[in-house]
Order: sequence, then C-alpha cells, then structure tokens
Amino acid sequence: MSALVTSLDSSVLALRLHELAGEERNVQVDFLLHLDEFDRRRAFVEAGHPSLWSYCLEVLHLREGSAGRRIQAMRVLRRFPRLEGALRDGRLCLSTIALLGQVLTEENLADLLARAAYRTKAEVD
Repeated sequence: MSALVTSLDSSVLALRLHELAGEERNVQVDFLLHLDEFDRRRAFVEAGHPSLWSYCLEVLHLREGSAGRRIQAMRVLRRFPRLEGALRDGRLCLSTIALLGQVLTEENLADLLARAAYRTKAEVD
C-alpha cells in the first residue's frame, strides 16, 4: 500500500474516499455514454466483432456480469437520459438502473426514481 495512503489521518482518508466514490461514478457514467455512442455507430463491427457484448468481453476484458450490467444500464440511460444525474450522484447504481429499466415509463420515471434512490438492488427488486 502506498505510504501516502497509510499516512493519512482517518478524517482525511474518509474525505478522500468520498471524493473517489464520486469520481468513480462520474467515470462510470462517462463510460456508459461512450458505450452508447459506440453501440449506435455499430463501431464494434468496424473493430471486427459481431456484437457489443463480444467487444466488451474480448477487447475491454470485462467479465460477463460486468459487461451485462453496463450494456443494460447503457440501454436504460439511452431511453431515459434524465437518469444520468441519479447515476452520477449515487442515487442509482448499474444494478438498480437495470432493474428499473424493465418497468420505467416517462409517466412513472419521477416516482420510481424517488422510490429507488439510494436503495439496494434487493430493495428495488
């Protein structure tokens, strides 16, 4: 472990963890937005792959579960771009957005988002 991390005061360490969690969520959403555009362009075909799934596994080296969650979340985000903020601030995660995608409509979006905010996958299910 880095000497810098081990030398941090616990309150500073907690603050840094909070910052890193936010950065991680932002990178994750940026990944989904890039994945969406890559899929729309069918750029995986240009890269020699029959599907986005294949590209994610063989080129990005994502595991099946990770690829599946990201592709599902990307498709829900494509249908409901207003969910971007909820993913960025942590109200939703990849698993919960995928679950909500099965039942979301424009009419129930605000209600379901409010009810699912900061809930676990099991609670949302």
